[in-house]
Amino acid sequence: YTSRYISPDIGAYFIAIDGRWGSGKTTFIKQFQLMLCGEGFYAQNEVVEMHIRRNILQTDEVVYYHAKNDDLYADPIIPFANCVLKAFFRNTGIYRRVSKIVWDTYQGMVNASNAGADAIIGKDELDQMITELKSQIFKSVQNNSKKKTVVIIDELDKCKPMFVVKLLDVIKTLFNIRGIVYIFTFDIQQLSSSIKAVYGDLYDAKGYLERFFDYSSSLPIGDAFHYFQLLSKTYEFNDDAMDYYSVCKPFNLTLREMIGVCSSFYLLNKYKLKDYPKTGKLTYFFLLLLKIRNHPNMLDRNHILSEMNDMIKNELYDNPQIAEHLEVFWNAVKYNNPIRNVNFHFIDDDNNNNVLPMRYRFDEPIYEGSLSYTIFPMDYRFDIGEIRVLDYLFGNIDEYYTSLPMSKKHVMVDRGVIITFGRWYMNNQKDMEPIQWIVLDKDDKINRALLISKYIIDFKPYNVDFIDISWKECSLRQWLNNGFIKKAFDYSERENIVETLIPNEGDSGSDTIDKVFLISVQEVDKYLHDANARKGYCTEYALTQLKSILDSRGIDVEKHYDFCYWWLRTSGRDKGFATYIRSDGDISLSGDKVSSDSIGVRPVLWLNLN
Repeated sequence: YTSRYISPDIGAYFIAIDGRWGSGKTTFIKQFQLMLCGEGFYAQNEVVEMHIRRNILQTDEVVYYHAKNDDLYADPIIPFANCVLKAFFRNTGIYRRVSKIVWDTYQGMVNASNAGADAIIGKDELDQMITELKSQIFKSVQNNSKKKTVVIIDELDKCKPMFVVKLLDVIKTLFNIRGIVYIFTFDIQQLSSSIKAVYGDLYDAKGYLERFFDYSSSLPIGDAFHYFQLLSKTYEFNDDAMDYYSVCKPFNLTLREMIGVCSSFYLLNKYKLKDYPKTGKLTYFFLLLLKIRNHPNMLDRNHILSEMNDMIKNELYDNPQIAEHLEVFWNAVKYNNPIRNVNFHFIDDDNNNNVLPMRYRFDEPIYEGSLSYTIFPMDYRFDIGEIRVLDYLFGNIDEYYTSLPMSKKHVMVDRGVIITFGRWYMNNQKDMEPIQWIVLDKDDKINRALLISKYIIDFKPYNVDFIDISWKECSLRQWLNNGFIKKAFDYSERENIVETLIPNEGDSGSDTIDKVFLISVQEVDKYLHDANARKGYCTEYALTQLKSILDSRGIDVEKHYDFCYWWLRTSGRDKGFATYIRSDGDISLSGDKVSSDSIGVRPVLWLNLN
């Protein structure tokens, strides 16, 4: 009907296709565009196929305009007219001439209010220009054997409100031309909000749209389960598709949201959950659904918890140990327990489903076994133990953190505790992740904590050149307090790193004032008493750096390095050498050449807890 509709007695024909964001409107309209041109369509029977083929349009008779791509323009006349006039006028000279007429006419309308009485006198002339413009475009539509021109306007609801209103006005005023069918795709709720943003909340936006469009239709809802099955094959969990769909169904996701949750789960499943039983994976899958939907009020929360509780009881309670595992999680959510009180058994996937002593927690990164770090990737700069589970899952972490009393924020920052602060490369050179720090000391009087990175984060020489040098002049100190600190911490974080007087004994040189530094031999004796506590374990990124250095020297890089050397700031047997910790945790007091680049770095800093 779109291709056949022609009425010389009225203007353009306006069609609206309504659908939620993510329901597949763009995919549908692009398939529809192909069908109008006789390509890539499926007909239910021969009669329908013959009907389509009798009414095939040429490619240049169907124009696709993606509105969202152009809403940075203050005035939609420029991008919209450029798109449609190129389709109407193949001849460059005619295209330029008509484009000028369009612009002059539009400018005449816009500036009329500033022309005083002349605007009233000149209205007839302006109306004549609009009539002539429409006549030229209509003739172009009818020429070149064109049956009909179809203009598709996609994603109008995602544009800025003023752009939306202006574009509708431009089309209705200047491009309401016989022989053109306009098809708009949008979410009517969102488009109504845009119109109200311009005309006010009391404006009848839906009534305005109903008067604008000659025909409106809602995009039919697709077969969600069939689509989910297709995604489960793509993302490699099709053996259990029905179980995952039963978790997904209560959320009433759009097709795009389904893609989001399935693609996220694919990565999670492939790299983090390989050895988890299905019940553990389903729990993660549920958390992903919560993240994507992020229900804003308690009614939604209770509804989903009720749905999921029924699903758990009816389908997943076959094994008592698995039931115990899930019970901990559901009680934590149901009773909104503080995160610091929530622990989960990790269940092995062998025949006995033995509960292992290893446990995983909300408030630790995934490589330590967290349940939610990957689901809710955020910067764990502070301890979040006081935040309650339900608030954490459904709310904004920053809002709840800032609302806590300061006494509760740092109540768990104590000697030996691991906290996260700042970001650095952990697994690769592309993605920066939270840095883990061990609390070596805490000064309760002025409320600050001494931190050392849990892992060797990088490999750098103590000094670039092999010369006699002290901590004060070395290149590593410069890197820590310039390159590293600026890249690893944002402005507010750098403000909370305390500038500290660093005592330097013996040949280490005079005292310095640093924000980031290395631990000394004396401080190692004070804070890291036994060899095991001193062993330096590398991040994946740091280990890659080390192996690259060794490979360049022809040293076997296939060797597995459990522990590596890391620098201390104290000088070694002379000022050309610096002390370090060996792989077995012992201190090398004689040290190594300051230019050695195969010794790691574990930064140290004082953090202001206020």
